[in-house]
Amino acid sequence: MSQYTPERLVAVSRYQNYFSTLSPDIQRDVCSRMDKLIEEER
Repeated sequence: MSQYTPERLVAVSRYQNYFSTLSPDIQRDVCSRMDKLIEEER
């Protein structure tokens, strides 16, 4: 099973260009939420 991380998922997603335009606070919030969702799916 591959290891999913928010940073890796963003890097390969179609939203990578948009994500980099977000403020660092929002980027942190998005990554935090993604971590929680990944953990819930395990």
